[in-house]
This record gives sequence, structure tokens and C-alpha cells, in this order.
Amino acid sequence: MKRNAQRIVSLLLGLCLLLTLAACGEKKDVSSQNTGANGTSANTASNMPAVTPAGTAAGGAANTAAAVYPMKTDVTLTIWSSNNKLPGKYNDKNNLPFYEGLEKRTGVKLECITPAAGQEKEAFNLMVASRDMPDIVQYGWLGYPGGPQKAIEDKVILSLNDLIDQYAPNLKKVISSDKELSKMLKTDSGDYYVFPFIREDPFQQVYRGPLFRKDWLDELGLKEPETVDEWYTALKAFKEKKGATAPLAVNLEYMNQIFAQAYRILDGYYYDDNGKLQYGPIQPQFRDYLTEMKKWYDEDLIDKDFSIRKQADLDTNILSGKSGATIGNAAGQLGKYLNAMKGKDDKFDLVGSYYPVLKAGETPFRGLSDPKYTGSGTTNAAITTSCKNVEIAAKFLDYCYSDEGKMYINFGEEGVGHNMVSGYPTYSELITKNPEGLSFSQACQIYTSAFGFAFVQDKRYTEQLSPMPQQKEAINKWVKTDRVKHDVPSYASPTGSEANEYATIMTNVGTFKDESMVKFIMGVDSLDNFDKFTSEIKKIGIERALQIKQNALDKYNSR
Repeated sequence: MKRNAQRIVSLLLGLCLLLTLAACGEKKDVSSQNTGANGTSANTASNMPAVTPAGTAAGGAANTAAAVYPMKTDVTLTIWSSNNKLPGKYNDKNNLPFYEGLEKRTGVKLECITPAAGQEKEAFNLMVASRDMPDIVQYGWLGYPGGPQKAIEDKVILSLNDLIDQYAPNLKKVISSDKELSKMLKTDSGDYYVFPFIREDPFQQVYRGPLFRKDWLDELGLKEPETVDEWYTALKAFKEKKGATAPLAVNLEYMNQIFAQAYRILDGYYYDDNGKLQYGPIQPQFRDYLTEMKKWYDEDLIDKDFSIRKQADLDTNILSGKSGATIGNAAGQLGKYLNAMKGKDDKFDLVGSYYPVLKAGETPFRGLSDPKYTGSGTTNAAITTSCKNVEIAAKFLDYCYSDEGKMYINFGEEGVGHNMVSGYPTYSELITKNPEGLSFSQACQIYTSAFGFAFVQDKRYTEQLSPMPQQKEAINKWVKTDRVKHDVPSYASPTGSEANEYATIMTNVGTFKDESMVKFIMGVDSLDNFDKFTSEIKKIGIERALQIKQNALDKYNSR
């Protein structure tokens, strides 16, 4: 992707035009774009990318007509993505049936670029430093140092405001119909920066929750645990009557995610019941949470090595009968466990339980779920400043939000990836019973891109990803929380000099907090020292971090 001198001159001229025009206008929200009677965008000039689309003068009439696909073009677009884990014999995205089909449908040739496994971050940093970038980069742009606005200011990616207005009517329709989503996709300066991966339904946003051996509960005459006390009773029974050596298979991360919220706090930021921003580990209830976990640890109800356990260890504990409860995903753990035990233990059964509370009947504090747009996800696509054909790139990406594009990306080609059954796109046996032995998710990577592209993920994909009654029941339980009241938007990220200050504080706070928690739970340090623990976190700078986070939230809320 060498850039010649003419290209450099063009970019510099375009940049000069951008800087001149930016001083004359104010950024506007795509969802409330001001247009004249002739369709001219009131802010076209102020948001024009460095490379002005051919045939469209800055400040001229916006071309909002939908593209006709396949487009008649000989353009090849390069797409970089850190999603590089391909199953079976497949080792190159360029050879996948999905991408071949996407090329035919859009008329655009694609060159997929993926870094070597384990070198994703280094490859991204090198690519950005060189400024010799592909046309499109799929990346978690909230993780860019200084955030996506800094990526725009650094001339890494383009502001998409005018590109969406002119060339992406499908995405514009999605944004215009959802004000909250519009806020999520913007920077504080009003720049749209990404073609996003979006989950269309709350059912898809829940990703993890408590799992119990239902056959054990039934055998022991125990109801499905709801409160922390009922959890304790069940775990104790698993140890004493089922011989479980680690009744609860858990690690520190999952422990914090599930049990801290029973005390109406989180292991991190949250809004309290009065709408005030708080940091959980310095609250008095955090000591109560740690006291309970120490009790479980002392009585051998949780794995003695919980602080170093990986997911594979938790899987082994459940499947071997060492544990009767764990934390897991509906597809990744619940479905996998049930399938693994078929023919081995016909009594083996699991149930997804509600997130624990202190008092029966309480609504769980937050649960575990992602918002409809996750800015840290590696599927969100930005157009880089190296892109020569921004109009084609925008139209190509916009195809993914069309009705046809959504169907193809979610379900693949009809008759290959899916068949229509009573109006419902049903995955074919190529996906559900793959002849090469690929799992459902692996086959989806080959013939669809149901979780690896910038588009609107269909609820019907998720329904078929988790087809077992136990899975659907678990998700429907996990979705019932007070998340909306207590959730702090992850898109409210510090910017400028505050970003580095905040990152340094939170890295130091996180390291100290996790190390101290393990010592408290294992009894290496006494909980009598909890006040010293909170004082040390304050010395590290958590109150300053709270102030920075509140500033970011205020800016987000005013978008």
C-alpha cells in the first residue's frame, strides 16, 4: 500500500481545506441533520474529510441516495482486523466463502489483513505509527490512547459525519431512530467515528451468569438459590453430600462480577440508588462482601486456587464433578457442558440461576450484560486517512446495515448457510451439523460473519446459538436486573491530558485492589485492616479518578 507523492500532496491540500472550513461551522448530529429544501447539508463543509469525494464540492449537495448493489467498480478495499482465529483448515479470511459472497453482493473486491496471533496490539501500533494503513480498520476504538476523538485528531481515522450523511443511508436510518445509540457512536466533539457492531435486542446483550447442577439440587431437595444465604446452603450441601471438593468453580474476576453486586455495589464504577457515581471497593459494603467470600474460602466452598484459575480449570471442575456451581456463558459454558455430558451422565443437568441478592424478592443490582454497542469490540470499522476511495468504503460498509446485508452477514447465503422455514432464517446443517466437525460458532465464521463484522446482529442468530431450553431460560433470567439504573456508560471516556492521568491511576488502583482482595479472602491479611485498604486506594488517587470520570460522564450526557 505505497502512497505516491501525488497522494501526499492531495492529502495535505485536503487537510488545509478541512482546517479552513472547520473554523466556519459547527458539528451537527447526523440524527438531526439540518438540510435545505434542495437537500444540501448545513454542515457538509465543516465535517468534510481530508479527501473530498470525487465530483462533490465541499459544501455542495449531499448524495443521500442509497447505492445500487453490486456497485460497478474495480476498487479493492483493504480491511484490517484483529479477529484472526479461524477454525479447521481455514487460515486466511480471503479464502472464506463468506467474504467471497460479500464481494459478489457489494461489487467490491476485498483484501483482508490479520496480524499474527498474539501480536495484535504490536501490529496495530506499528500500523498507526507508520501511517501506511489499510482502508478500513476494525478495532476497539475506545481503547485508542485518548479515545476515538484523539484518533481523528491524530489523522488516523476520519470523522464520518458527512460520509454517513452522503453515502450511508442505511446506517443513518439506524442512528436516527435511536438517540441513545447516536450518543454512543459520537465523540464529545460530535464526530461519528465508526461503523458499529450493534446487538438489536436485550436478549443478546446478556453474556454470563450463575450456573448450578440442577440434578444435584433436585436430589438434595434444594430450590434454586436466590439469596447469598441460599447459595451458602447449596454449596455446603454439595460439599458434604455430593463430595464436591470445590463446590463453587470460580475465579477472582467472576467472583467480583457476581457476588459484589448482591451487596448493591460493583467492583468498579456504578450509580448508587440516588444516581451518584461511586467506586465499589471503597464502600463499606465491600467489606461485607469480602467477609462472606472469606467464610466460603475458609469452609472449602470455593477453589483454594481461585486467584489463578482460568476458564479451562472451571470447565474441568464442573465436568468432573468437583464443582456443582460456576459462572458461565449460555453458549460457551452452559451449552458446552450439556453437550459434553450427553451419553456420559444422563442425569447431568444444569440450570441458569438469577444473580444473587441479599433479600428474597430483590431485583439483582446490575447483572452481566453489554450495551447494544460495545466500543471496545474489535468488530467496529473505521475508515482511515489512508483510504483513497472513501465514498466506496462508506457505501460498502453501509451495505451491512441494509436488509439484504443484515440477512447475509447474519445467516449467509440462502440454501447454503440457512434456509427459510416459515419465514424464519434457520441455519442449515452446514452450520448446525458441520461435516468437517466444526462447532456452530466455528461454522458461522466460515459461511457468515454473525459476530465478526460491523453490522446489526439479528436476535434470531442468538436464539439459534443457544437453542436448548436451559440456555433460553438462563438468558431470560439474567436479563432481569436493575442495570439501567446503575450502569455507567463505557463510552464516557476521559480525553486529553486527563486520559493519561486517569489510566495511570486506575492501573495502580486495580493492581493494589486485586492483590489486597486475595490476601483478605485467603486470610493473609485481616479484614480489620479494611479501612487501611480504602485509605490506600484514596492515596493512589481514586477520588481524582472519580472526578475525571464524572467530567467524562457530564460531557457524554450533553452530547
